[in-house]
Order: sequence, then structure tokens, then C-alpha cells
Amino acid sequence: MKIAIGLLLLLVLMPFASAQEEVSAGITPDSFLYSFDKAIERVSLALAAGKLKKAEKKLEIANERIAEMEKMIDKGNTKFNEELLAEYRLMLDQAEDDVLSAKDAGQNVAEGEKDIARATYNSVIVLERVLSKAPSEAQGGLKNAITQSTKNNQRALSRLERATGQAAGIPEDLAMRRKR
Repeated sequence: MKIAIGLLLLLVLMPFASAQEEVSAGITPDSFLYSFDKAIERVSLALAAGKLKKAEKKLEIANERIAEMEKMIDKGNTKFNEELLAEYRLMLDQAEDDVLSAKDAGQNVAEGEKDIARATYNSVIVLERVLSKAPSEAQGGLKNAITQSTKNNQRALSRLERATGQAAGIPEDLAMRRKR
């Protein structure tokens, strides 16, 4: 009964968690609990109300996949890299589509665009760090993911500028992290 109440609280509170700058990996694909972890993500995503909340959740999932890949590479396991990168790209693309759908529906999407810009810039930082540790056979996919994330970031910044009428750039806290 305590476990059921704990899971219910987790499912109810997860949609309200704000996007983190850098997500921890948590459970990785080599764990027998990974399927359960992904099921909880799917339920949390289904409970997210509205396109912008769904986009925020998808960005969190995308960043979690990168964190999982980094943790796996740290363990010397590259078996799941392609799967994790594919899911990262899918979640990122779907988040962008959700924000564009919200815009088409007349919603103010400045915060959603800002979330995408921050998440994609942050993911480039993490992907570059992962690339520096990855074996040569895993580097091609990582380089492609860095290129795609950079393009997504530039598109989000461009849309943010149009939405706000102000120049948009990378927040200083993230720019400083990348320089380290």
C-alpha cells in the first residue's frame, strides 16, 4: 500500500517539476528497472496538460537520455548509444512540434521557445562532454546529435526573437558552463 501511494504521488507531482539544467541519469538501460522507469515517463507525459507542458516534459526526457548515455559510456558500455540518441532526437523534435502547435493555436510560446533554446544549448554542452569520453565507434552519432541540437537551438532562438521582438541569446550561466 505504501508503495502504491508513493507511486501515485510520484506520478501526480512529476508533471509539475521544472526543467532542470542538467538532468541526472537515474536508471540506465542496462537495469532491469529501466522499462518501469520509461513506463512512468509515459504516464507522466500523458498527464501533462497542454502542448507547452508536454513540450517541457519531452525536453526533460530528451536530456535524461543524454545523461543516461553519458553514464553508460562512463561504465564502458556503448550498446545503447544509438537507441538513446534516437529517442533524444525524437523527444526534441516532438517538443519543438508541440511548441509550434501551441503557437498555431494562438498561445504565447515565448517560454516554450526559451525552454527549447536552453535545453538544446545545455544538451550540446553535455554531448560535447560525452563525445570527449566516447570510443571512436560512438563518436559519429554524437557529432550528428551535436549538429542537430545546435540547429534546433538556432531555430528556437530565432523563433524566440520573433515571439518577443527582442534579441535572444544564450543565457550567461549556460555560456559560462560551456567555456569551462
